[in-house]
Amino acid sequence: MEKSVIPDEKVEELFCYEVNKEDWYTRWIGVTKSGKYYNIETHEYNVGSGYSYYNIYYPIEPDEVDYYQKIAEGRRKIEEFKRLEEECTRLDDQKQLITNGSDRDFYKKKKTDIIWWVKEKKAGIHVFSFDKETVFNLMTDYPNKLTPQQKEIFDKENPYWKAYFQKKNANEIPPEIKYVDDITPEEYMQLRRDVGWVEFPLEQAKACIDNAYYVLCVREGDRAIGVARLLWDGGYIAFLSDVIVDSDYQGQGIGRKLVESCIIKLKKDMKPGYKVKITLNSAKGKEAFYEKFGFKVRPNDDAGAGMDQWLEL
Repeated sequence: MEKSVIPDEKVEELFCYEVNKEDWYTRWIGVTKSGKYYNIETHEYNVGSGYSYYNIYYPIEPDEVDYYQKIAEGRRKIEEFKRLEEECTRLDDQKQLITNGSDRDFYKKKKTDIIWWVKEKKAGIHVFSFDKETVFNLMTDYPNKLTPQQKEIFDKENPYWKAYFQKKNANEIPPEIKYVDDITPEEYMQLRRDVGWVEFPLEQAKACIDNAYYVLCVREGDRAIGVARLLWDGGYIAFLSDVIVDSDYQGQGIGRKLVESCIIKLKKDMKPGYKVKITLNSAKGKEAFYEKFGFKVRPNDDAGAGMDQWLEL
């Protein structure tokens, strides 16, 4: 797949060919009015108490659209098959219900199973029991509230759920990680200190935060674990600064979300007809990371090497 780009026109969706509810992303094919085609990944994530998303655009050739169309058609057939399979399972479960008196809400998926499931009216609720007295909520109690023996039984009788939680735990960013728009000067300086960047007075750090066009902070609980600042005066140049992720949390996609969020914020606030050039100073060795978002390493055919200097009094 080619490097991602930032389209210069609106991209209209043609069709979706993949939905991943566990990792919160979808993949779809889109096209612009001028006929440029893109393979787009849309990722959802926490922002404060709500959710936001960002898109990654990969340019594709027109003759590749048919290939993805076939994938989309295959996906629809699989979803229909799963729907029919679930309906058959539901009907089979009804046949296997073991009910009498107060036990009318309990059933076993197989008569040889040890685990009893509770028949719930509300979709998405999965409750089970080993003795029809103590019940467990699958989404909140598995596996921590089960004994080792109970977990072994559950995994054996429910291989689907075992695989589901293994994959979920291996891929998800902890749910307590949130993206918010506030950070203190002390937290900002601590993050700079953690990665070995230049330190300066807290008064100056406060000015960095207060005068930025946009600041995005990543938190795990009360702890700041990442930050990014976007500087823009409304003109044609914007500067992406201080993209920092605590070393303990790197490699989880947090830095990518910080950069994408800043780009999305800028594009959202640009007026029709505006053209804005985003610049940044990459940490040494991190150039390839920023190239994924369409940034170009300097010097190149269009621009010379970037230059800077520190002033100190």
